[in-house]
Amino acid sequence: MGEVKILLSLINALDNELINAQLMQPEQARRVDVEAVVDTGARLLALPTPIAGKLGLRNADRALVTLGDGSIHEMPIQGYVLVRVQVGNVVREVVTSCLVGPAESPVSLGQIPLEIMDLIVDCPRQRVTVSDPSTPMPHMTLY
Repeated sequence: MGEVKILLSLINALDNELINAQLMQPEQARRVDVEAVVDTGARLLALPTPIAGKLGLRNADRALVTLGDGSIHEMPIQGYVLVRVQVGNVVREVVTSCLVGPAESPVSLGQIPLEIMDLIVDCPRQRVTVSDPSTPMPHMTLY
């Protein structure tokens, strides 16, 4: 069916907080704009080492990660990154930690950040949509 891709703006979340507190200018933030593969079979955001380094992310934990070929690898979890996505006229954001893989690995956006931003993957049309574009924020259910 093909890959679904989306453009992401990734910003060091601590830098973003300093900008919000007017202690840093926006142009000083560590930021990367990148195309990501939308991976509904993955849970988190995954970044290659060079991008995580450019963002200045720090190790938070480690995880055992099963790859698509079934192999299992230990990978660092780093944080925190602000993920900003624009879908049509709607901008959605989430602050999340991420898995960090080898330099050649793709950027991938997994299910947890997708759900927090209330984004829907439309596989037949190879695009990402907003669940309800009439609302300025994600809609969530809590039981």
